[in-house]
Amino acid sequence: MMQLNRPEVVSQLRSEFERYEVALCRHDVATLNEFFLEHAATLRYGVSEHCYGSDGVRDYRTQTQPLPPGRKLLRTVILTFGDDCGSVATEFTGPLAGSIGRQSQTWVRTQRGWKIAAAHVSVVDTTTLQCFGHAQE
Repeated sequence: MMQLNRPEVVSQLRSEFERYEVALCRHDVATLNEFFLEHAATLRYGVSEHCYGSDGVRDYRTQTQPLPPGRKLLRTVILTFGDDCGSVATEFTGPLAGSIGRQSQTWVRTQRGWKIAAAHVSVVDTTTLQCFGHAQE
């Protein structure tokens, strides 16, 4: 039977997510590209772009600008499924007043380590945002 959130798997995935976040804030394009699964079905939906396949993700990274300073994570929720699959969802703030960002990633363990197979980033207006329940960080 598949186990949810085995502590050692959550710890591994949290470590990889934290490495990803450091690379993102440093605009370390080479490292960011290494995090994504090398596959035609890999996808990344951004605030204003759709990236299809690992080639599309790489193409986007070569054209994007560094994040503006001030990014801060608010809540990060990790859910793992067995030993080889998990999701990370986080909320973040940045320089845009009155908005909150949301980022989600689906990770899979491969022979080359944990890789992102799918990702989504969006921004919402905090004046209309409704929250239900409590995040389990």
